[in-house]
Amino acid sequence: MENKDLKFIPLEASIVGEPAHGYEVTDVIISPQFVEVTGPQSIIENTKKIYLEKIDVTELAKKESFTVESRSLNKLISVTEEGPYEVSVMIEPKQMERTIDEVPVNISGLKENFYLQEELLTVSVTLKGTVPVLENYVPAKRFVNLDLQAITEPGEYDLPLEYTVPSYLELLESSEETVHIIVLEKEALENSEGAEGSE
Repeated sequence: MENKDLKFIPLEASIVGEPAHGYEVTDVIISPQFVEVTGPQSIIENTKKIYLEKIDVTELAKKESFTVESRSLNKLISVTEEGPYEVSVMIEPKQMERTIDEVPVNISGLKENFYLQEELLTVSVTLKGTVPVLENYVPAKRFVNLDLQAITEPGEYDLPLEYTVPSYLELLESSEETVHIIVLEKEALENSEGAEGSE
C-alpha cells in the first residue's frame, strides 16, 4: 500500500499548426491554470503537468477560445475539477522592419517663377510595423515633404525634410534629415537664353 497524496498541478496546452501569414501566437491562457490531483504519492510526485488535447491554430488571424479535454491520465490518479477546460489563444500580427529606397520627396510651396536645378530628390527610410500592414506598404505622395514656401529669392539652401508617418508605423531611420537644393529663377534663364540667341 502507498500513501495517498494531493497536489495542484498546472494544465499545459498543446498548440499545433501555423497562424495566418504575418501572425503569431503571443499567449495561451488556460482556465483554470491548476487542477487538484490526488493519487499514490510516487505517481503524484512525478506528475509535473496535465496535458490537454491538441489545439489547431492553422490560418487563424485573431484571438480564439477553445474548449478542450485533458489527455488520458493514469487511472490511479483523479482530478477534482475535471474538464473540459477553456483555452484562449492570443494571436497578433508579427512585427517587422523594412527599408524602402528611392522614396520621392514631394516639393510644395515653390513660387511659380522659381525652379529647382535638380528636382528628382529621393530618400531611403526604415520603418517598423506589423507584417500585414508593412509588407506591401507604399508611402503616400506627401510621406516626405520639402516646403519651399519661405523661399523668396534664388540661391542655395539647406532645408529640413518633413516626414508624415502613419500612426500605425514607426520611422526608425531616414537617409536624409535635410537636403541641399539650388533654386533658380525662370525669368533669368529665359533672358540669358534670349541674349545668347541674339548674339
